Amino acid sequence: VLGEAKTLGAIGDIDRRMGRYDVARAAYGDALMLYRKEVNRAGVANTLRGLGELERQIGNREAAIAAYTEARELYRALTDRQGEANTLLSYAELLRNANEAANARKVYTDAQRLYRLERDRAGQAFVLLGLGDLERDEGQLDKARATYDEAREIFRDDRVRFGEALALLSLGDLEIARRAPNTAKPFYTEARMILYRDRVMFGEIHSLTGLSLVERLSNNPAKAIEWSRGAGAVAAQARDAVSTAALAHLGQHPTAAPPAYMRARYYALR
Repeated sequence: VLGEAKTLGAIGDIDRRMGRYDVARAAYGDALMLYRKEVNRAGVANTLRGLGELERQIGNREAAIAAYTEARELYRALTDRQGEANTLLSYAELLRNANEAANARKVYTDAQRLYRLERDRAGQAFVLLGLGDLERDEGQLDKARATYDEAREIFRDDRVRFGEALALLSLGDLEIARRAPNTAKPFYTEARMILYRDRVMFGEIHSLTGLSLVERLSNNPAKAIEWSRGAGAVAAQARDAVSTAALAHLGQHPTAAPPAYMRARYYALR
């Protein structure tokens, strides 16, 4: 039974990342039923966290909060600080995207404390990316740059390539917000090299979109269209509904930085 539940949870994760939300929800629901039947609290908590990610991605705020809250309570009961910290990281991102900066900062801080207790440097760096996003949203661009740089240094020292690529994307987005395309370009280019090699399609879409914005702001519309088409092709190949929606948004707001919900770490289950 537990093997079947684990398989269903993995199916839910895959379908969620592919944008097949109804199928993913059904798989998570079946996994939850089996885990609850077996009184496997760790399985319930992990599945709830995946379900919370799904609800967050499609904008069901209250359902996401309910899933995260129950998952966190279970992790705390199990003394699983890593699971609790990961859940808080996702919850903080939800709050940030809802423009609840003060609440998001508090939750990021709680996650950071737990990651420190676990001596999880990569987890701490992911929190720094979130805090940098808050600073960027508040217009504190120099402070955000320093925070992103700190996260990037940790990822690089610990050889967490995926995390380093995300920090590079954040730095690129920051320079787009400054209207400094020439400074943004090397960040997006380096991120794309990492993400393409590792076949992280969601991050590759983001880097290609960033390069399109660089060319658009540099008055190179033909090259901008070429990069944008490349991003669209990867999104179609990945069957990624969230990135497809983000690209449509960028089509309507062609000089804006990529929206936060498009960020690659949105899809990461730590």
